Amino acid sequence: MKIIFLFFFWGFSGILFSQDIEVVERDFVQTRNIRFRESLLHIHSEILVPNVMAYPGFRHCFKGIYHVGGSINIRLARGFFMGIGGANSLISTQERLQAVDIRMQLYTATLRFSYHHYHSEKSYSSFGVNFGENHSFFTDVVPIHSPVLDKTYSSFIVEPNYSINFIVDENFTIGMFASYSLFLNPFNPYNIALQDYSSQSVMGDFKPPGFLNFGFCFYVGIGKRFKVDFPEKVSDEE
Repeated sequence: MKIIFLFFFWGFSGILFSQDIEVVERDFVQTRNIRFRESLLHIHSEILVPNVMAYPGFRHCFKGIYHVGGSINIRLARGFFMGIGGANSLISTQERLQAVDIRMQLYTATLRFSYHHYHSEKSYSSFGVNFGENHSFFTDVVPIHSPVLDKTYSSFIVEPNYSINFIVDENFTIGMFASYSLFLNPFNPYNIALQDYSSQSVMGDFKPPGFLNFGFCFYVGIGKRFKVDFPEKVSDEE
């Protein structure tokens, strides 16, 4: 839970230091007469690198490879959105355990809620949370001595997320994205005979896995557009 609180603290700090963001905006986006508007529908997509944050045994065995996800969202009110989406992730033992490359493919269907806070006409922060159901399976499971009990794993998932987004066009933005994927069902390494390759895989209590993800996100607006009330600019004289 501490990780989640720290995650949101970082996000809210982005608002407090929004003046610093304006410096990044000028370097990131050309100075053009762009007037961003919220769209009735928009597509959100993300390309991330997952970092395993689970209990020691799971973290010792697996390393994140990629996470890709997307959703289609509808505008509920000014700045508020709801959507449905999905994601695919891959983690592997290749760089953690010798002589074996067990891969965990994660597929997740999600319900997404988000809120946009506008810093200026060139950037905004997005605070969101995804709720969903994950179904995963393991490949290249080759036990040495122990039987394989189950090559699948399923869990409900909660995923708070934050992004700082830079406006490129009136219906397109690019941003830097971070999220924490919290699974609710514990993972049992005995199911795929991980103990045959590493005694450390069964260290500690078996707890739900978690992933801290970092990368990039994209917004594409579709359909009817709505005016955005940007913060008023402060003149240099003030």
